[in-house]
Amino acid sequence: MVRKKPWIRRKAGTALLACLLSLVGVLPAAYGQSLTLESLETKDLLLLNLSTNDPELKNYAAKVYLNAAEYHRNKFGWDPGEQVTFLFFDFQDAGNAAAGILPRQIVNSQAAPPDKTFESFPPIDPVYGLMNHEVAHLATLGIQGREEKFWSTVFSGKPQQTSAHPLSIAYAYLVAPRSAVPRWNSEGIATFLDTWMTVGIGRGQGGFDEMVFRAMVRDGTPFFSNLAAESVGSKLDFNTGTNAYLYGTRFMTYLAYQYSPEKLVEWFRRDPGSKRYYADQFEQVFGEPLEVVWQHWIKFEKDYQSKNLTDLRVYPLTQGESLSNDTVGWMSRMFLDETTNRLVGGMMYPGVVSHIARFRSSRASARTCTTSRVR
Repeated sequence: MVRKKPWIRRKAGTALLACLLSLVGVLPAAYGQSLTLESLETKDLLLLNLSTNDPELKNYAAKVYLNAAEYHRNKFGWDPGEQVTFLFFDFQDAGNAAAGILPRQIVNSQAAPPDKTFESFPPIDPVYGLMNHEVAHLATLGIQGREEKFWSTVFSGKPQQTSAHPLSIAYAYLVAPRSAVPRWNSEGIATFLDTWMTVGIGRGQGGFDEMVFRAMVRDGTPFFSNLAAESVGSKLDFNTGTNAYLYGTRFMTYLAYQYSPEKLVEWFRRDPGSKRYYADQFEQVFGEPLEVVWQHWIKFEKDYQSKNLTDLRVYPLTQGESLSNDTVGWMSRMFLDETTNRLVGGMMYPGVVSHIARFRSSRASARTCTTSRVR
């Protein structure tokens, strides 16, 4: 059963479908393989599958989405109010996903497995993990109270903010105030929830995040404030978005530990009597301004990691050896070439073309790093 939608949304959906149909005609010639556009529709979901993978994969993806949607409905009282569009692709070697709520609620996902280097993605079913995360975005950013539903009716839909029309920012806030949040907020709660839904297997309790904050305390690196994490923190972030996940997830975990998971969920709900703006709702739920509790978390984190470092220093460290006198930038996973006894891996450094580097012991040669560019 297809429900009628306001003309604004119907027009957007028609344009999207036309774009996808054009891709079906263009991409096969470019990639030398046949592509088909399949659809699967329920009362709550319209899944468009543009993939060369197993046709049964779309059925599984739809089930995973519906399972995640039901979970977040129960947890947050979220009502999508429309069919959610789910675009399922297979165009890349590494999987990823994204979600948006304006002007329509939409999720797009790549079918390939995500990169698990540095434990930045949990070792679980990738489709399951991605859907738990992306549907959490729909629920926490798109949740509406009575006021927001009223304005959605007035506008016959949900206006999307654009830089060409600054007043649209106010219109978007009227229908979706919880979307006006810093990225550490949206990514933090989504990552916390996808870890919760997999019984603790995820970035919310991952070794990589733990290592980062322990190293910051050891080195005396200043912590960003909640405002700086969104401004200068995003500019200094070499791998775009990493600080949003790191700071946001760690802060959400602190709130759940210090106050309870139920309090954390209450912050993101839009129940009668709740505040529209996320910072106002925070103060109502936790009893103190967000900036104050953020500083409480930083103190807690420093004390916690200092204790961990004290425990670790009981054991002697393995003596290391510097393999390069230069900064090598972002590194891939390293592999040992047993024939030459060298480490081989990919390097990416600002201003330098990405390349393969080989490292050998400084005792073997005065030149500690030799590289060959990728062609």
